[in-house]
Amino acid sequence: MSYVTKYQADNQFTTSERCTINELLNNADNKHCSIAKASVQQGITTQLHTVKNSVEYYIILEGEAEVFINNSPAETVGYLDVVTGVDLVVTTAIPDQIIFS
Repeated sequence: MSYVTKYQADNQFTTSERCTINELLNNADNKHCSIAKASVQQGITTQLHTVKNSVEYYIILEGEAEVFINNSPAETVGYLDVVTGVDLVVTTAIPDQIIFS
């Protein structure tokens, strides 16, 4: 068993929800945890992201955005804020993209 998972830049894909994902850790050895780097480009509002039987946590690594979480009013988030929820929509702010994990 390896205790280190190396970053793979080519493991990136764009979702139908309008964000780009790089799965940093997502394997059958640990079905209860996955870690991804996600980004939303400037001026984009994502489609509703919903999970079942789980709660997701997002750490904002770069940028600023408004998030709509679990049908609550929009809230502005930025560097190292932690977002928790099961229903999430992200609207990016000027001047740049937002990157979160």
